[in-house]
Amino acid sequence: MAIGTPVALVIAASAWRAVSAESSCDGATRDCPRAPTDRDHSLLQRLSVWEHTAESTAESTRMVKRMARTGSRRITTAATSAIQNTMTEELFEWADSHTSKIDTTSWPTLESGNFNLGLYKPVVYVISLEEQNEMRHSFSMRYNKLGLQAEAKFFPGILGQDVPEHLVSPSGENATGAEMFWKQHQGVFGCFLAHMLVYRHALKTCPLCDVVIFEVDVTFHPRFHVLWTEFIKYAPRGNVTAPRGVSKPVSHYHIGGDCFWSNATETQKHYYVGGWISRTWGYVMIGTELLDYFHLLQETNNQQNMGIDQVLSGRAEYHVVTPKHVLVHALPSISTTSQDVTEVTDIDVDNRLSTLPGSSWHWQFNRPGTGCV
Repeated sequence: MAIGTPVALVIAASAWRAVSAESSCDGATRDCPRAPTDRDHSLLQRLSVWEHTAESTAESTRMVKRMARTGSRRITTAATSAIQNTMTEELFEWADSHTSKIDTTSWPTLESGNFNLGLYKPVVYVISLEEQNEMRHSFSMRYNKLGLQAEAKFFPGILGQDVPEHLVSPSGENATGAEMFWKQHQGVFGCFLAHMLVYRHALKTCPLCDVVIFEVDVTFHPRFHVLWTEFIKYAPRGNVTAPRGVSKPVSHYHIGGDCFWSNATETQKHYYVGGWISRTWGYVMIGTELLDYFHLLQETNNQQNMGIDQVLSGRAEYHVVTPKHVLVHALPSISTTSQDVTEVTDIDVDNRLSTLPGSSWHWQFNRPGTGCV
């Protein structure tokens, strides 16, 4: 058994083989904007190998914990290191069971339209807590007007306070790192978990697809189609060399937020490269990077700043690319999946659209001594 093999490697193997059969795409069709690369086929091969070397990811996680307690730190495979935080398969299996009890039959439909996003087989996920019924209906009206050409679905979020304590903090009073932070910030933990569950689901169903993620309490730039088309025409993917000569892959496009906590390292006419960016109101995970990024997030074990937006960008291993304008913004309501909340307020957010100022569509940048302005 491969100790520490990420859950994504195991659960996605059969799906990867199905995608492999489709990988003859020539990049000329509307739903296939790029041809498969050598990296795509390499990832397929990795999944095939790992499927046969990992008998049970949940058992791998338990063995990692046992070995860690006995002081063994050399828990590695030829391909990857062990999980370091509490985003484990045991937690994900609990979440699967928890969300399966949610009745989604009355949730509104998100329609696919004719607007080509220029992404590779995009799949749209909208994270929504069970209680946010009015927000779902309001969002579906705004989203369906966009007419995005993509499979889209609402995805149940989870309140951190609903997760059993032994899954949030297996170490209890001895918790350190991310475990300690999440124990003290249950809302942040629930948000992080919801996004990880989205990645996991995408890896199970379409591992090469680009994954578009929105939170349910957002709206879209009035000129979304024009600005998105302009952005995606020039936005790089694959390896990008920054001004200092550092070449690394683009992990995602960050299209919804309000502030650069750390400013971009490079400014182009139509986009920014790098920086540490707030919020997860809207973003696109590049499909070919999602598998490795999923595991990277499992390894992140900081004692501070463990919100999903705080660890998603600003990483040394990847570039993030951001359009010049904010394309997705939270409405003037509580963003229940991005803040440390314990109560859910469900309102008809469409009634408050008029209070969103035009300045919301401009990024704020970090100024020494003043913060984001």
